[in-house]
Amino acid sequence: MKGVILTHNIIEIPTDWSTRETPTHELYDHPTPITEEGTLERLLVSLTKIDIDGTEILIFPTPLHKEVEKRVSNIVKGYEGDLDIKVFSSSSLTRIREDLENWGFPQDFIEQFKMTGYGCVRNVGLVTGAIMSADNIIFLDDDETVEDKDYIKKATEFIGKRRNGKIIGGIAGYYIDENNAYMLEEKTPWWKHLWNKERKMNEAFGIIESRERLNDTTFAFGGNMVISSSLFKKVPFDPYIVRGEDMDFVLNAKHFGYEFLLDNQLKIKHLPPEPVSNVAKMRNDIYRFMYQREKLKLYVISASELDPYPGAFLKSDLCARAFTTSMLLGFESLLRRDLSDFFAYMDNARLSLGEARKYAKQNADKYLEFQENWAELMSHY
Repeated sequence: MKGVILTHNIIEIPTDWSTRETPTHELYDHPTPITEEGTLERLLVSLTKIDIDGTEILIFPTPLHKEVEKRVSNIVKGYEGDLDIKVFSSSSLTRIREDLENWGFPQDFIEQFKMTGYGCVRNVGLVTGAIMSADNIIFLDDDETVEDKDYIKKATEFIGKRRNGKIIGGIAGYYIDENNAYMLEEKTPWWKHLWNKERKMNEAFGIIESRERLNDTTFAFGGNMVISSSLFKKVPFDPYIVRGEDMDFVLNAKHFGYEFLLDNQLKIKHLPPEPVSNVAKMRNDIYRFMYQREKLKLYVISASELDPYPGAFLKSDLCARAFTTSMLLGFESLLRRDLSDFFAYMDNARLSLGEARKYAKQNADKYLEFQENWAELMSHY
């Protein structure tokens, strides 16, 4: 129709798997064992039931090994008639890295373009979106279902517009569970009082009840997030943060002058399996919070500005919280007679006093250099 400007939206879905040769439970919360059914197909079924409006869908399997690529491709084949869907492949990643080399980017920058780690995988998705001239990228995760028929329309309704003189570069939605509730269950065992993430997250979720549809936010979920090309061509995900790359991205977007808002009408059903390793999840959280605390110093931002979450875990008592909770979890493991968990939690306690802080101090400022190279890279597309 004359005068109608069509927006090019792409849905990108990372899907995490684990094989005997390449176990990934230390990297991801709940990768699907290659021998099990997984959750990807459930999400694809739900996408066939909404107004997809010609939106392209890209699946990003991790790790990018032949066995995983083949498994994911076999799942996707059953939906090619109903959805415009493709699977990202190892050959696609090779072409991206070859372009980076031909354009003369430094090797340490090129090495971050890999299908390992939350931030790196999402950055590969952003580059792919740029190559495909996407106006907006909608990130979903494979352990979700989309039940709102107007989800795509809502997700892209405000993106790219202006608010308070700034471009709305990102929109975050929120999760509901199988009971349609967005509040997390708050369990308070004796070891958890210093590490009650659920309580602080629920406090942050209070903005979902706002009378205003769009609200400033300190949090976002990578499985329900929309990013405009104006934002992702300037601001990448941080490849050096081991977990929480979605909330960290909100911080980065705001630092570079963009609005990143929560839409309290943009919800998605989140049905995650249990984490494969609670030890690894907490270890990655320790690294994550230590790392982001260092970034706050670079950005000259107070942790209290990110209260209640993640701000509560970015203050001066972080090391004490992490060490004490790890020790208590170790004792709890002994009560369960689980020596493997005991030693793993003792290791968490040890690294909370040294290695995690060292990693944060050594790597936090690398993101700013990465962002400069990223902006130059995006000028090629």
